[in-house]
Amino acid sequence: MNNREQWLKALDFIRFINKAGFDAFIVGGAVRDFFLNRPIHDFDIVTNASECDMQQLFTRVITPTRRFETWIVPWKNLAFEVTPYRSNSKQLIEDVTLRDFTMNALAADKTGAIIDPLEGKKDINTRVIRSYLPVKRLEEDPLRIMRAMRFVSQLGFIIETDTWLACLSQQSLLEIVPVERMQAEMDKLLMGFKHEDALYFMFHHCFPLYFPKKVRPQRTIDTRKHYNMNSLLSNSERWAAFLWLMYQTNADQYMKQWVLPKNEGKKIRYMLQMCHSYPEGVLWDQMSIYEAGETLALQTERVHQWVRDRESKETLQYISHLYDSLPIKSRKDLMINGKDVIELFPLMKKKK
Repeated sequence: MNNREQWLKALDFIRFINKAGFDAFIVGGAVRDFFLNRPIHDFDIVTNASECDMQQLFTRVITPTRRFETWIVPWKNLAFEVTPYRSNSKQLIEDVTLRDFTMNALAADKTGAIIDPLEGKKDINTRVIRSYLPVKRLEEDPLRIMRAMRFVSQLGFIIETDTWLACLSQQSLLEIVPVERMQAEMDKLLMGFKHEDALYFMFHHCFPLYFPKKVRPQRTIDTRKHYNMNSLLSNSERWAAFLWLMYQTNADQYMKQWVLPKNEGKKIRYMLQMCHSYPEGVLWDQMSIYEAGETLALQTERVHQWVRDRESKETLQYISHLYDSLPIKSRKDLMINGKDVIELFPLMKKKK
């Protein structure tokens, strides 16, 4: 389903709520991404309807958590995230002025008309990340500091001067942000096409020294050449590189404090341990490649080359060549069942 098809369904959704006598608007990132012609991953809807009202309107309303008033409403093959107006707001304009950045303070009504009280569309056109009353917005949610840098990485926008100065003056507030929320922002930041710029801002201005205590590094390095991770192809590789930037040879110990998915965590730990154990280069042979598997071996080698600031396509090709030469590539190749036994020993008679 393309953006236009999704957009039309979203307009139908808010019209349905409007017909029941309630406000409903598309807000935030969906409106921003529609203007930028970027894929829309989810739709945020703001309304003055209550949870009880929503349950009467729709056959299925999911409440993912009681910590926040947010309801997921599946409708016409899409899932809409519906929230009431923010804080004490009683109307749309009050709500959008409380949002993180002007580009996310856009709203669309049932006709598709854009409501833009903070000139967010102008900021999108000039590729600027700007906050309305930035110090106050960052005090309300310090994670917005990380989100600003994430948008630098994802969108290639620049942070407006007053907003950037607010990020610097409020950076100590990052200490109170839950690690899980920090990690979600870093996931997106690391995979952005302008991640090098975002990481430069982060490390050059020592933001990691204000991270929550359990993930805070003792010191940070500021080496611009190491912020370019384009040679690292997967999220796991870039996390390994980011953790190396943060903690150097202690990276595999500190990574336990980040709430990484279990399988990804194992891969990242392996990469970091190999970088630590073989500072001059991993000595790949058939056994080590069999144990790691081709994918993890290649990922590890790419991270190692990034850490040591060198590039060797020949080594990557050598790893793939060694893997292809393995007679058995995984334990699954050793699995055998009854049919296999009969094929191997056709003269074996079945006991009656």
